[in-house]
Amino acid sequence: MAFNFSFLEIQGKTRKTGEKKKNGFYLFLLFLSVFLKTSFPIAISSCSSPTPEEQAQADAMVAAQHGYNLLLQGDYEGFALCHEGMAEAPRSYREQMADVYKMYIDSEQRAHRGIEKVKATRAEKDTTLNLMQVFMLISYADSTTEEIVVPVVQQQDGWKLR
Repeated sequence: MAFNFSFLEIQGKTRKTGEKKKNGFYLFLLFLSVFLKTSFPIAISSCSSPTPEEQAQADAMVAAQHGYNLLLQGDYEGFALCHEGMAEAPRSYREQMADVYKMYIDSEQRAHRGIEKVKATRAEKDTTLNLMQVFMLISYADSTTEEIVVPVVQQQDGWKLR
């Protein structure tokens, strides 16, 4: 689709020959400069860095996504370590939790032929509980989907699942 800029052309006469000339190119440059002056500040403002809350939401979503990726890969102890307080928990407790996560995956295999993917879709700050609620979309092999809410808390060593 070509744009017709003929509306920008102004007819004028040259001094020497008296023939008509078109000043459309100069008007086009004027139009372009006005356009750039008005659109450039808008483009710059849209490239600003995220606010601290937006960054916290993004970090919480990354932590939740990472944890559930470990679960889908079969790294049940890694998924357990993504939870709050698990690094300090006794090894026997972490192993028990890993067994629970394996049983969960097995039950989803029986109910839905397994989980195909898990995706963090958004996060909302819960000021009452002082955590982020990360919304995750679970896609099952039987073509059903489910949205779950995963509470994520900020620790000294990063975001952890609760």
